[in-house]
Amino acid sequence: MINNFFKKKNKGYALLYTVVISGIIMATSIGLSNSVTKELILASVAKDSQQAFYQADIGTECGLYLQFVKSEFLTPGSEGVFTCGLNSEGESVVLNIEEKDPVNKIYDITPRNVPSGPCFNIHMDGTNPSPDTLIESSGYNQCDSSVPNRVERVLDVYY
Repeated sequence: MINNFFKKKNKGYALLYTVVISGIIMATSIGLSNSVTKELILASVAKDSQQAFYQADIGTECGLYLQFVKSEFLTPGSEGVFTCGLNSEGESVVLNIEEKDPVNKIYDITPRNVPSGPCFNIHMDGTNPSPDTLIESSGYNQCDSSVPNRVERVLDVYY
């Protein structure tokens, strides 16, 4: 009779043990999946940031090239097609050069044929105290400003 009492009391122990172990495994899995999700988001932002930085660098190089090699494009009243860099389709990016103030050498340079994907904008300003001229290049991972994950990086060059 005593043996039957102890056998009845131990019933359900295996079920309780299974539920506790399953709960521990599930809690660990949820914690790991949360961490992995955050790491994936961080990696995506880092990729977008790197792409925007490289676009800003390309814009800086294009601005310096315009200033020192192709300065005829920056003379008042000049017209012409200036290409620099490649768009997402692998075509040369055609730039619009807008004269804000040709006397003080202020120009805004924007890409003309970048429908989507990464791009850059350049602002050149020669009104800074001599001998400093500013080339401010803004790079974007997405040219379309309505894209929610658009990242901008800006490089300033004084010379």
